[in-house]
Amino acid sequence: MRRPTRATRRLLLVPALLLCLMLAASVPAAAYSPPNDYQTGSVGDYDFRDYVSGSHQGNVECHYHVFSSGQRRLEEFVLRAPRIWWPDQDSATTHEHGTVGWQYRVQESSDPDTVPFSTVYSSSVQKHTAHEDHPGYSDGDKAPFTTRTHTWSSGQSEYYRIKYTVTWYFGHGVTGTVSHWYNVYDSSDTVNPVDGFCANKYTGL
Repeated sequence: MRRPTRATRRLLLVPALLLCLMLAASVPAAAYSPPNDYQTGSVGDYDFRDYVSGSHQGNVECHYHVFSSGQRRLEEFVLRAPRIWWPDQDSATTHEHGTVGWQYRVQESSDPDTVPFSTVYSSSVQKHTAHEDHPGYSDGDKAPFTTRTHTWSSGQSEYYRIKYTVTWYFGHGVTGTVSHWYNVYDSSDTVNPVDGFCANKYTGL
């Protein structure tokens, strides 16, 4: 059997490449979903209270400026503190404690489905003493972090998410960290009449 010439092989490859490109273009891009919590090292119990993203039950609250046209534009984040405890490192005692820190970041994307998020603001680290929790998740033992407020001027076509990072310190070093990402919020809101609720791109809240 005669082998195809180089020119013939090129003619056969062109339609195949075009078909592959057409198939690739027809596949929809994967929809965005928040990353899972990311942990390093040894950490204590934690609760980011992300029960209902984009509502008063979550840790992030959004305030919008209302224009005369009725359009609402994001102007402030209220960031409730996570619940954080010290790890139980010695079963012989229930009085262990140490320093923990909490920092938040504002991250931005023009299209979360296709454009990676970038950090556009990083807060200072709020530090407090946390105790190991007895009983588990006891509010009396958690670090006394306080609510923080951040004013923000947003672009109409931008989307935002909030990243919390908690760090457990020991001496001059770090024993562990955990990061949590809250869902994506619209910079404008024409749906929610109640101030404080975040307009959520993916749940409609």
